[in-house]
Order: sequence, then structure tokens, then C-alpha cells
Amino acid sequence: MSLLSSAHMLFGGASTLLSGLVGFWKMNGDATDVLGVSNGTVNGSSWGGGKIGQGLALDGTAWVDVGTNAAIHPPLITVAGWFYFDATPANGSRILNDWHQDGGHDRWIFYVAGGALLWYARTNYAVIVSPSFGSFGGAIPLNTWVHLAGTFDGTTARAYRDGAEVASASGAGNILHEGSMVVRFGRQGIGKDAGMDGTLDEVGMWSRALLPGEVAELYNSGAGKSHPFS
Repeated sequence: MSLLSSAHMLFGGASTLLSGLVGFWKMNGDATDVLGVSNGTVNGSSWGGGKIGQGLALDGTAWVDVGTNAAIHPPLITVAGWFYFDATPANGSRILNDWHQDGGHDRWIFYVAGGALLWYARTNYAVIVSPSFGSFGGAIPLNTWVHLAGTFDGTTARAYRDGAEVASASGAGNILHEGSMVVRFGRQGIGKDAGMDGTLDEVGMWSRALLPGEVAELYNSGAGKSHPFS
């Protein structure tokens, strides 16, 4: 590996943020995946001002289904995006999730408990690798943009808030995927759960755990960075 490549791997940048990218949804008036692989179906959502351009406006009942394509169900993962909460979601809300429709188990999830948002990855039915409740740093911030990212590299789940790691938990394995899996944004969308009331923007998914410098690159000192990350 060249010295330049090593520097990119350490500090992040356009070349490495494109590596392992399996989906990116800019939310500029639609839920199109910039890769053209996992375009979303909008269910009740509308569009408003986003962090960069437009964003997906959610009312607690709406959601986006981005489908069952195998590429967006990797064994190792990063999920990241910009969030603007108008209200604290109800406990049990699934803000972003990869759900097993046959068995009802989430494989990874941004989940609300005790008024805080947590990240977890499930390596089998019994093992959930998650930083403690409040993974993303305590109470959910309201009426402001916050960048959140969850990663899992096969040994550690990490939660990042505004470009900095705030929690981690250890647990070996790959994220369990089998049967009929579906990724949804805003809400699980099966009628029994609440969801996000606010705006979602610039959601990305990678088939690897981004490095800390890469997460900081996405945050970009609070300005954000959109695909193609130049």
C-alpha cells in the first residue's frame, strides 16, 4: 500500500468513502439510491429543507422502504445520516432498521429507549452487540441537525455523534441475515411501531465499518458531505 493510500485510510476522504458504499440516498425530492440499486418507495412522507438540499420530512407514521437487495444486507456495516428531530420519538421507535419479515427480528437498528437513541447489530437470535442505551450520547437533540453513524466490524459496534465516537461494545460474529430482509427508514412500517417526527437526509450504507477519520469526513465540521464526497 502506498503512503498516500495509507494516509487516506487513516484520515478518510473521497477515495475511501466510495470504497464499500452499497447505497446512498440524498433525499432530494425522492428516495433514489445514487448507485441505482436500492431505490426507495416512499410511504406517506413529504419533502422539505434538508441538511444538504432537500430532506425527507417524516411525521411519525411515514417511512421509506429501500428494499431487499442483497447488497444492502452485508455482514459488516456502517449506517450514517443526518437527523433533525421535531419531537422525541416514542420508546420502541425504529428510526432506521434492517428487519427480518419472516421472523420479526431486526438485524441492525437505530432504536429509541428511555428517550435516547441506541445502535445495535444482531449476530444471531440471542446475541445483540450494542453500546449501552443512549448509544448516541444521551437524550435525543431536538430542533437541530445531528449526524449519527453506527458501525460494526465483526468484533465491535461503535456509535458516532457529530463525527466523534461516543460509545462502543464488543461482540464477535457477522450480522445475521436470512430469509426475507427489508431495510426501512423513518419507521419499521408494519403498523405496530411509532417512528421519526422530523427530517432525514444524506443516508449512506457501507459493507464495512468506516474508520473514525472517515466518519469525521462525512460530518465535515458540521457542514456535511454528500456523494461523491469530493
